[in-house]
Amino acid sequence: MKRALLLQGLSCFALGLAAYLLRPLAFVHTVLLWIAVPLCGFGTSFHAVHKSVNPYLAWLLPPLMLTLSGVIVTLGYLPGGGIMLLTAFLSLIGSAAGETYLNRKRKKHEHKR
Repeated sequence: MKRALLLQGLSCFALGLAAYLLRPLAFVHTVLLWIAVPLCGFGTSFHAVHKSVNPYLAWLLPPLMLTLSGVIVTLGYLPGGGIMLLTAFLSLIGSAAGETYLNRKRKKHEHKR
């Protein structure tokens, strides 16, 4: 469980950091910030819940790591609200999908007995 949260936090932080450090390359910055970071939040939230992390905890880490990476690189400025909302929303969907996947897996396992 701790390893899944650590992996989630580090991957979201690294991707957010890369997105902000590549700001001079406008297209790459936009693609990383608006597509890759929210999808990373979705995937890592799903994976963390799949590794038995509480779904209410798993969706919070990607937006927090995006905020941390943005504040570190820009020395105090917060990321845009839309990016944060999109990342939080897709992370929440990933957590819910992971929980649904686990519930179906448990039901299928109980049904086979």
